[in-house]
Amino acid sequence: MAAKRMKREDGSNGSEPEFAKGDWIVHIAHGIGQIVRIEKKLVRGEKIPCYRVKTEDSLFWIPVGADVSDRVRPIASPRKFKRVVRLLAEPGEKMAKMHKARRKRIRDHTLDGKLRTTAALIRDLWARKRQKSLNDTEMRALQKLTDRFVKEWSISMDIPQEEAHRKLNEIVMTALQEES
Repeated sequence: MAAKRMKREDGSNGSEPEFAKGDWIVHIAHGIGQIVRIEKKLVRGEKIPCYRVKTEDSLFWIPVGADVSDRVRPIASPRKFKRVVRLLAEPGEKMAKMHKARRKRIRDHTLDGKLRTTAALIRDLWARKRQKSLNDTEMRALQKLTDRFVKEWSISMDIPQEEAHRKLNEIVMTALQEES
């Protein structure tokens, strides 16, 4: 399940993404998907080439050549993943006391779509969970972000998702114990 092609180490190529069949991508709304083919889709009365992307539970299309860099990125390289995983072991940043401020941070970080931002938010939500209980919005966000992070880790490092999840839990739990 390893990523087929990589862009620059930061996940971009400096312009709009170019993908190929078999590439794994991360979409901020649809999650992790794999490009299964390029096909023509009718858009505003015109047939245009689009990437057909298959996720675990859906299909979506991205027009070829469209600038979607604010919503889509290639899966992170193993090298980048190793750097980002170290971030999880760092002490968590304190989250705001007001639930609206926390909700805004979760929304902003989720829309950012960057792996590093996701890892930091996972770490910080776990740290908050250790100090206080999370509300339903925070719990759903933590679950969704964790699932996406684990799946990307699994694909990037070519390891089973269960192993990635176990490693994530070990890192987070060790970091939380050290903070105590």
